[in-house]
Amino acid sequence: MVLSPAEALLAHFNGTIPRGVYPNCTLRVDCLLDGFVTAQIDYYPSFGGNIFYLSFFAILLIIQAIQGMTKKTWSYSIAMVLGLVLECIGYGGRVALSRNPFVFNSFLIYLICLTIAPIFFTASIYLCLSRLIPIYDPTNTLSRFAPKTYTYLFIGADFFSLVLQAVGGGLSATASTTDEGWTGIHVMLAGLAFQVISLAAFSALCAELAFLVYRSQPSIPTYPNHKNRQGQRSLHVFELALVAATVFVLVRSIYRCAELAGGFRGRLANEEVPFMVLEGVMVILACLCLTVWHPGWVLSRNWGRIPDGAIDAEGRELIVMEGKGNGAI
Repeated sequence: MVLSPAEALLAHFNGTIPRGVYPNCTLRVDCLLDGFVTAQIDYYPSFGGNIFYLSFFAILLIIQAIQGMTKKTWSYSIAMVLGLVLECIGYGGRVALSRNPFVFNSFLIYLICLTIAPIFFTASIYLCLSRLIPIYDPTNTLSRFAPKTYTYLFIGADFFSLVLQAVGGGLSATASTTDEGWTGIHVMLAGLAFQVISLAAFSALCAELAFLVYRSQPSIPTYPNHKNRQGQRSLHVFELALVAATVFVLVRSIYRCAELAGGFRGRLANEEVPFMVLEGVMVILACLCLTVWHPGWVLSRNWGRIPDGAIDAEGRELIVMEGKGNGAI
């Protein structure tokens, strides 16, 4: 059998043409000739930009690991470290795509890792709330739920979202037809949409609690460490950092929903600038908030217990250990 020049070229490189081998050969992702392997995205990802993001997340990963070990914020730090590891792996996949956009495994690594990584960051935010509630509402009369209920409810929602996104990614990876591929996309989209809804619900509940605390009593923390002016200022800055991180992740998740709604061949999924800004920058800003304003510096040196000094309705001091009483985990 006599091969055409194009078929011979593809056969020589096992179905793909590495970037730079033939400088006059342009990237075509919509070629329908039999035997051609299309690229996974319609552009070469920026090598420098993705290396920068990978390096930035790696630095944050090291800082989070050190802070976790020194401040003993195990649950918070484990969630942050897992998310940052996924960010590094995901951008590693994009770096690989910048050299060869035809490799499906690189595309899959980037897609799944960067899609699910922020779930771990929101889990860290939820854990922080369980420490903040006893400071402002030690008797649990204002909060709609007990601290541990917030934690279990929203981390459970995160886990469900994670499962949907992982299953959707797996279905997309193994799809042999266009319809099967769209099924995977729709499952991933459902997971992202559920994440947006749970984040919005979390934000609404936090706003309600903040309003009730503000209306019912002076905004003076219960714990002695936070009764002085400097302690109050540090606590309020930490709370603002949590709010900002939540907003950044929410904006990012809304963007990813819009991106996936058009499919992998949609216009938004094949434009790098929106991705680098609304995915990369938003997640970096969220991680910066959760790293610079680390809870170990504000809430307590011992993350495993609510700080001494909480008082009950009769004014008696409470010392609540992890997993008991108010249920911080």
